[in-house]
Amino acid sequence: MIGRAGARFLAVVVVVTGARAVAADLPAAPATDRDTTDDLVTDDRAASFPDARFGPRYIIEDVVVRGNRKTAKSLLLRELAALGLAPGESVDASDARVETARYRLLALGYFLDVRLSVTRGTKRGGAVLVVEVDERGTLVVNELFPATSRATLFWGGADLAETNFLGRGINLGAGFVASTKPVVPDAHAGLGVRLHVGVPPLGGPSGERKSVV
Repeated sequence: MIGRAGARFLAVVVVVTGARAVAADLPAAPATDRDTTDDLVTDDRAASFPDARFGPRYIIEDVVVRGNRKTAKSLLLRELAALGLAPGESVDASDARVETARYRLLALGYFLDVRLSVTRGTKRGGAVLVVEVDERGTLVVNELFPATSRATLFWGGADLAETNFLGRGINLGAGFVASTKPVVPDAHAGLGVRLHVGVPPLGGPSGERKSVV
């Protein structure tokens, strides 16, 4: 016969054991509000990170240039390739290189406006990068030299340059200074001329030399 103390001990053991068995059969508890909040905070931080990128990624199949009546297409392709925007490269909806490319092309000084867009390619996951440009006049007056003096009735000149010669980004210019015959014994009318030329970096974007196999 079990005493009263032993009966109480047995009852406690049964209750505790039964509670553990019931707990094991219950489904896992859902995430608390705190857990959900932590996940949202983590996602927000990732989205606000400067290098965060979203949207599907596409492979550039081709680059189409429109509106370049004078400027060679190869000049624009070279600038885009310097940013990694070339056939075979990937691009997505949040790619900062697209906006950077627009400002890079505007900085050349050959265009009034530049617009870039991405259209569907011929293959699944492919895209075509479209570049539309509005060209501007590239004949520039660099300097003017008008003057006169007591000894010379007039002397002066100018310096002009074509900053996109032949549409190749070549800067070709010339300057001159001329004068009338000075009021000085044995003097002659004067003429001075200078030529200057600037060419884009050879060997690819940013002057990087490329080996040809």
